[in-house]
Amino acid sequence: MPEVCPPDVRRATVSLFAALACSFPATAQEAAGLRDRLARRGVELEFAIQADASANLSGGRRRGATLRRPLLAAVEVDADRLLGWRGGRFRLATQSHAGDHGGELVGDAHGFDNVDAPAFDQVSEAWLEQSAWGGRLRLKLGKVDANTEFARVLQGGEFLNSVAGFSPTIQGFPTYPDPAASVNLLAQPAPWLQLGAALYDGATQAGCHGRTGNRGLGTFWGAPDALFTIGEVGLTRTSGGRASRVAAGAWRHSGDFARHDGGPAAGTSGHYAVLEQRLSRGDFDAPGLGVFVQWGRADRALATIDRHLALGVAARAPLPGRADDSAGLLWSQLRFADGRRSEHAIEAFYGARVRPWLHVKPDVQWVVAPAEASAGHAFVATLRVALAF
Repeated sequence: MPEVCPPDVRRATVSLFAALACSFPATAQEAAGLRDRLARRGVELEFAIQADASANLSGGRRRGATLRRPLLAAVEVDADRLLGWRGGRFRLATQSHAGDHGGELVGDAHGFDNVDAPAFDQVSEAWLEQSAWGGRLRLKLGKVDANTEFARVLQGGEFLNSVAGFSPTIQGFPTYPDPAASVNLLAQPAPWLQLGAALYDGATQAGCHGRTGNRGLGTFWGAPDALFTIGEVGLTRTSGGRASRVAAGAWRHSGDFARHDGGPAAGTSGHYAVLEQRLSRGDFDAPGLGVFVQWGRADRALATIDRHLALGVAARAPLPGRADDSAGLLWSQLRFADGRRSEHAIEAFYGARVRPWLHVKPDVQWVVAPAEASAGHAFVATLRVALAF
C-alpha cells in the first residue's frame, strides 16, 4: 500500500502554536495561574524556542558561522486526572526547525550539535500510553522518539554532541529529527530491573516533505517498507547512597542495505551498552558528579560507523549557589568500517540557568580528523540560548 501523506504538518504546527497562545491571558501572572490550574487537572503545556549559534574557528570543511532555531509546542495529558481513565496518558508535540546545518562547516560524523537537521515542520510525537500494575507495565502506541525509551544516557542530556544521547552505530534509529510510528512494551518487574522491546516503522523512503524519514505520521497512513526492532535490559542499584546503572540492548533494521564490497543485503543489526555511575551521593538527577561509558557495535560489512566508544563526566549544580547549572566533559571515538582514520571529539560545556525560563550554554568542541573534511582538525564553539515556558 503506498504511503498517503497526512494533512499539512505545517498547518498543524501553526494551529497548535495558536491554540497555546490563545490559552494564555494577557498578563504573565494570569497565564501562570491558568497553567497551574491546567496542571492540577493533568494537562501540561510546553512551549520552547532555542537558538544555537556556532562558529567553526579552524579546520573542518571551512571556517564560518551558522545559526539554527528549533521550536517546540506540546501538550501532554494525564488521562486519569482529567478523564478518570486510569493509567492513561497521551502526548501531542509539534516541531519547527530553521537554519543552516552546522555539519556543513565541520564535516564531522559525530554531529557536534544535536539540533542540526534540514529545515522542517512536523508532528514530532503523537502517542497514547496505557500503564498497569502501578506503572510497572507500560504500553505506548503512536509516533514516538525511540531515544526517550531506548539507548538513553541519563547523564548525557545536557551535552550538545549527538553521541551523548545514543550511539551512532544504531542505523536508522527513529529519533530526532525522525521519530516514527511504533509499538513499545516497557516493564519494571522489580525496582532494580527495566525491560523494553519495541517495533518501529523503519521507513527509508522519502517522506511527505521529500526528505528521508518520518516527517508525517509514518505508518499511521500506510504500510512500512522496513521495520526497526529494538530490545533493552537495564539494571540499577544504589550502593553507599550512590546510584549506578547498566543497560544493554540489541537492534535490527530490516531495510535494504549495500555492502561495502558492492553486494546487496537485506537487513542489518548491532548492539550497544551504557554504564553510568554517580560519584556523589544521590540519584542521577541530584546535584553532584557522575560518569558514564557508552559503547556501540554494528555490522562492519554494512555500517558506515561500526564501533563507537565514549566517556563522559557530568556535573549538576557544579558551583555553590548555582543549583540549576550543569557542566560536562566528553570524549568520543568513531571507527569507520571502510578503514578511514577514526574520528575523535572532545566537548566541554557549562550551562547556566539565568532565569527560570532562560538557559544559556557556551560549548566548545575539538574534532580530530573529521570524516568529510580535508582541512584537518576542527575547533568549533557554540552558544545555545533556550527559552522554555
